[in-house]
Amino acid sequence: MLKIALLTCQHWPGALAAEHLFAKEFPPQYEVRVEVWNDSSVKWSAYDLLIFRTTWDYFNYPVEFDAWLDTIDRQHIKTLNPIPIVRRNQHKFYLQDLQDQGVDIIPTVFIPKNTGLDLSFLATNNWTQAVIKPAISAGAYATTLFSSDDSDKITAEYAEVALERDLLVQPFMPEIQSQGEISLLFFNGQFSHAILKKPQAHDFRVQSQFGGDYQIYHPAASLIDTAAHIVQIFGEQLLYARVDGILKAGKFLLMEVELIEPDLYFSQVPAAKGRFFAALEELVGG
Repeated sequence: MLKIALLTCQHWPGALAAEHLFAKEFPPQYEVRVEVWNDSSVKWSAYDLLIFRTTWDYFNYPVEFDAWLDTIDRQHIKTLNPIPIVRRNQHKFYLQDLQDQGVDIIPTVFIPKNTGLDLSFLATNNWTQAVIKPAISAGAYATTLFSSDDSDKITAEYAEVALERDLLVQPFMPEIQSQGEISLLFFNGQFSHAILKKPQAHDFRVQSQFGGDYQIYHPAASLIDTAAHIVQIFGEQLLYARVDGILKAGKFLLMEVELIEPDLYFSQVPAAKGRFFAALEELVGG
């Protein structure tokens, strides 16, 4: 019987309880437990497979998380998604690599840490509003929407952050408020379902903790093909992948690819759990 650990975190509200419920839904050929990724008492070698699920605090502990990945790697414990993918995906500068490979992304300025935070490019690019966020983040952590008129204020507020963390700056896309953000979910490279996420009025954050509204979305075949191509760039052995973006003048612009610990929106599409388990069976068997 394959022994599986679902990886979660300690302090995110409801995560532990939700994962324990999810563990009970796995097919009987798996022995599934829930483990907190940074719990030093866990004997990881006791498991055949670790599945990244709700490790939603990893960005708060980037050094510790990388060290933990090293530990798992040295023990040759299989993970889904694989550790090289996790390492690449946790840092949003991967968007620059995708852009270099022809993927249309939201216009982005990548600012390496400790290189000086100079926002003068906002005026050059005619960006009247912009969003700034760390390259290692999740759930809108340290993410701010601001007017170009407030550039000096933001420069001061992020001065210390810019010394320690790489940053991204993007123009605010009004389509997020008017149309919503699209998430396309893939299990083992196959499209499963899609969700449209809209923020509350006068907000730009679509996450549920900020009042975002989630609805089932039916994407065009061309959009599915575009997202599938993005997933394929990351290679095989992907239990799950979530491609997030917007449509602007009919073109899909990528916001991010979630390959570490995305919400898979099982609450909105319960039938997707079956596709998730089928993908798991394809990748590791029983």
